[in-house]
Amino acid sequence: MKVHFFNSITLISLFITLLLTAFFSITKKGKKTANYILAGILILFALQIIFSFTVSNYAFMYFMNWHKSLFLIRQTGLLIGPLIFLYMKTYLTNRPLRITDLFHTIPFAGVFVFLVFYYLKTDNFIMWKTSINVYDTILIMIHSFSYVVLALINFRIFNFSRVEILKKLKLISGTGWLQFVIIGFVILWTINLYSFASYMVLKKPVWCAQTGSIYALILFLFLTTIMFILLLKPEIVFIIEKYKNSPINEDFKNKYKQSLIEYMDIKKPYLEPEVSLEDVAKDLSINTRLLSQIINQSFKKNFNGYLNEFRINEAIKQLSDIRNKKTIQEIIFESGFNTVSVFYTEFKKRTGLTPQEYRTSSCN
Repeated sequence: MKVHFFNSITLISLFITLLLTAFFSITKKGKKTANYILAGILILFALQIIFSFTVSNYAFMYFMNWHKSLFLIRQTGLLIGPLIFLYMKTYLTNRPLRITDLFHTIPFAGVFVFLVFYYLKTDNFIMWKTSINVYDTILIMIHSFSYVVLALINFRIFNFSRVEILKKLKLISGTGWLQFVIIGFVILWTINLYSFASYMVLKKPVWCAQTGSIYALILFLFLTTIMFILLLKPEIVFIIEKYKNSPINEDFKNKYKQSLIEYMDIKKPYLEPEVSLEDVAKDLSINTRLLSQIINQSFKKNFNGYLNEFRINEAIKQLSDIRNKKTIQEIIFESGFNTVSVFYTEFKKRTGLTPQEYRTSSCN
């Protein structure tokens, strides 16, 4: 394919990135902290697009005097992994950012300060001709991979043995959305780093240009998919005014409320970490929106909050059993939680104790 085609795709991707950044920054409804973090992630992607555009094709020869600045821009890649991690945490728990979250920026700050002092001793800096480029690429790769692993372990958003990822992506539930974000991040970042690693190993600029073009195309598809999801499932990232002009007959509501209570007692769907509102609605033969309305109006909780109440009860039941020798983590996942941090937050809110404190007090 012609290079100018991919250059056009790159510029379009940059425009879409800035457009989505503006959207997540100014939207008044929804999980504001999570949306702001997502806007920050997109800004970093915009910077990476600029970096990739200037050095991944023959245009880089026109930016030789800008290599110091471009190399500093590249270091923002050390912030993407932490922001992805914090986005998942705030999206799932809806908690605000804390001062301790700044610890995630230490690697970026350290490298940035080091490069500033390094530049003072270097007059002619060409990133391809310095060994620091190799070490920097390795550092960013390890750092990004570490945060991917940390996210998977901490939030357990993938459960390969029990749920098909494609099904969750198709449903685009909250979990499916996070799966999409992290899969997109892994693919994009792998291609991005691979393009520069390929150049350093093979010393062939044309190879770097080709992988850079692939990166631009994948990024374009990733961003347009985000826009498609926003159109298809806007409630994922912001709250729609609920139940406007949607009255429910009390007899109808009471009928399905009772059916729901019996269903939860017999089927125990809350033990399945990936169960969705769509799954329950299908089993009860009711419209998804109507079921959501019944849960909100009858139990004063959203669907996840309603499920978590049953999950906490299950965990309490197991922790109170002195014969139960399972670890707390085993109990967490067997109770239906797929995120340890969410469990601890909900458990402390319900009992005022940590799981270990509750287990100890129950055994005495």
